[in-house]
Amino acid sequence: MDKFIEILKELLELVRRLAVGLYDMTVPLVRAAWRAGCKAWQFTATYAGPTARRAWTILGPILKKLSIPLAWAGVWIWHFIGPSTKAAGKWLWKGLCVFGRWLGRLLSLTPVLSTREKALMMEGLKGEEAAWLVRTRTKVDVGLWFRRRKVWCCLARQRLLLFAQGKTPVVCDIPVEQLRKTRYNHITGELILSPAEGVRVRCLRMPPLDAFELLSQVRDDDDVDSWSISLDEHLDEIERAEDGGAVLRTMGEMGDVATAK
Repeated sequence: MDKFIEILKELLELVRRLAVGLYDMTVPLVRAAWRAGCKAWQFTATYAGPTARRAWTILGPILKKLSIPLAWAGVWIWHFIGPSTKAAGKWLWKGLCVFGRWLGRLLSLTPVLSTREKALMMEGLKGEEAAWLVRTRTKVDVGLWFRRRKVWCCLARQRLLLFAQGKTPVVCDIPVEQLRKTRYNHITGELILSPAEGVRVRCLRMPPLDAFELLSQVRDDDDVDSWSISLDEHLDEIERAEDGGAVLRTMGEMGDVATAK
């Protein structure tokens, strides 16, 4: 019991010292703030107050007389200038939107791998050298809250690596032997990987030049006409889906049907 009382006394002494220290720190600050406030009030009451009263005594009647004409003048000025201002703001906004769109396209022409994306690619290649690399327009869910990431397409000697970096990275390792029937759809702008069974990403949105460059590496035939899906095949597949009451969820299904022909 005596030991407990001693500990309690030590705690009370520690609290007292803390209180004294806080008092010594805050009291000078409060006093300085009080003095500054008093001086500011004294200056306002001595100089600013009378000056403001004199100015209002002189300018108050003038402003009251001019308030109605000024209000009418503002209404007439806005009546003539308002539509022009709105039109100018509208065209300025359109110009900024077009500039931003073209700037985004210009920046997207030269995509650069980040450090994590490069590490993910090297891990997926397993020591092989990348022969061809392009960022597609296809976006996948990688565990982020409000956005998706674009898929990178990397071609090595024996495999095609699709990857996207995020909290849950997406990596698809496809042997080149499973891409012999890959075709390009000009209508949708998608490269349909076929047969490529069991792959999460089977459709890659990319420009025709990039798609045909990839097709020239993975296709084992020289018939360029068979590398792409024609408009008739695309329309036939849409009609077949409508007649059967089904909806094509992925263009990969259409690629399988087209290659089966």
